[in-house]
Amino acid sequence: MKKIIFTILVSIILQYSYSQQTKATYVITKQDYLKKSKKQKTAAWVTLGTGAVLITTGAIALKHTTSKGGREAPILLSGMVFTTASIPLFIISFATKSKGMKLSFNNQSVPQMINCSLVYNPIPSLNLKINL
Repeated sequence: MKKIIFTILVSIILQYSYSQQTKATYVITKQDYLKKSKKQKTAAWVTLGTGAVLITTGAIALKHTTSKGGREAPILLSGMVFTTASIPLFIISFATKSKGMKLSFNNQSVPQMINCSLVYNPIPSLNLKINL
């Protein structure tokens, strides 16, 4: 009987000691969205640039080739794939940036008269950007 109770208690303790958190402790902020958008846009530009270089290299190789080696087609095709793959990256970057820009919390300083002097007091505000 003691072994059964001990086994049950140990299994209950182990169940809660290795479990995951149930509440999210990290909240994504505006700066996180903007940083992610910047990284996505950089990846999109790198992909577009790589595609442009591959297309240019393939076109130059195709122009100067007299034999039928067939090495130009894969270079041109991979350049087109890279260039086409950059389009969704630009779209995702724009969506992430607009998600981060829509809602923001900050303190705005508002002028108030206190004892015949103008004092700027910070007031917490919620900014909502609506694109028309």
